[in-house]
Amino acid sequence: MARNALVDLKRKITRLQDGMSSPTLESRTGFSVELTRHRSITVSIDNFDEIEKIKDELEALFVWLWAYKDYLVLALKDKYTNTIATNLVEEHVNRTPELQLTADIANTAKHGKLRKSRDGRYARLGNYATSIPLWSPGENETSIRNRIQDKAEAKIVIENERGETIGNAIDTANIASQKWIEFASQHGILK
Repeated sequence: MARNALVDLKRKITRLQDGMSSPTLESRTGFSVELTRHRSITVSIDNFDEIEKIKDELEALFVWLWAYKDYLVLALKDKYTNTIATNLVEEHVNRTPELQLTADIANTAKHGKLRKSRDGRYARLGNYATSIPLWSPGENETSIRNRIQDKAEAKIVIENERGETIGNAIDTANIASQKWIEFASQHGILK
């Protein structure tokens, strides 16, 4: 039974991840960057409402990713005692920074505030952020334009309790998902 629940949960997480990656965050928000004639940059975001929807989707993804922990414990109970199953999963979380961030983000989403943080940083979803590459004063305009088009990005950040950026939410969710799948495979839960 726990195995079927894990497979169903894996499908749900995959659907949420697919929704986050296609179309891209940049295209969903209308993010664009232009280099003007005077080598200044104009950043445009056409759809601010979409940012809140994306944050809601990400928050749900983190909650489901963290729920995967409980399903793994249940599945491991087929082989081990409750204590050993719980300890195996907890040890995996303690070795995996992305799962620790996932725990904090999910628990903040569910409870509004954390009393205790998995890694001491009290991670939470932050704001929409953009990054734009720098260029050298002597660089030609075509080269600058190409670099901006290739490297400019939009992201939802993960912040600590002081509001400092400590990660990229989409990247962290993808890594956390992969770490759970690797753990489940290593323990013969998912084949």
